[in-house]
Amino acid sequence: MDIPNNIKSLLNGSDIIDTKGISGQDQPLEEIIYENKLFILIKDKKHQEESYHYTAFIKEDIRSLIEINSDIINSILDIKNNLLERNLIQNNDIIFIHFPPSIWRLHIHFVDKNHKFIASDNEIFFLDKIIENISINKKYYIENVIIRNKL
Repeated sequence: MDIPNNIKSLLNGSDIIDTKGISGQDQPLEEIIYENKLFILIKDKKHQEESYHYTAFIKEDIRSLIEINSDIINSILDIKNNLLERNLIQNNDIIFIHFPPSIWRLHIHFVDKNHKFIASDNEIFFLDKIIENISINKKYYIENVIIRNKL
């Protein structure tokens, strides 16, 4: 799937979607919750007050988990720490990446511990395990990820 226009606009530094909405006016984009050198963080469309869902999109043209490195991991940890400091997430909540992704632009999900997963277990990669694997082998995901076809 292509990157949605609203995310493309945010990544390009715009604060409006450049297509006209129902009203004929340009539509404002999602609020950026946090931004660092590599990522922008927004409330995901699935976000609810009782079950939060934030998604961080990488600014660079990095497609998926296969291209992850220590700089990206450090940037994700920066986002996590910011969310913790602001009490937007708890320390035992879930941070994960889908592979294969629905959008081929690296993005990371921050959800509460009671999150109901729709994806198969073999498509969900948790941050703690990603960090562990990359610390053992920098090319872990290039060498070990298997793409399974959905039949």
